[in-house]
Amino acid sequence: MPDIYGPILPLQLDPRNTSALVRDTQTKIFLESDGSLNDFSPASPLSAIVEGQAYAQNELLYYLNSLPDEEGNYEKVANPAAKRTEAE
Repeated sequence: MPDIYGPILPLQLDPRNTSALVRDTQTKIFLESDGSLNDFSPASPLSAIVEGQAYAQNELLYYLNSLPDEEGNYEKVANPAAKRTEAE
């Protein structure tokens, strides 16, 4: 069997962007409250809370998705001196 080489794609925990997170959260809130929480207009406090939560979740996912997968790569990122030592 021949060896197959190709790029290893990075692990992505959640591919959704902020607008998709807002939409999904609003749907979840509406369904879980049996329709009693249904005002998602731009001036609604509920909408502001949902958008803030989605923004924070998106920022966290961005940093979690950019973490190195291997322990050796993490050491190179966390310790720049180790990177210089290998290059010398």
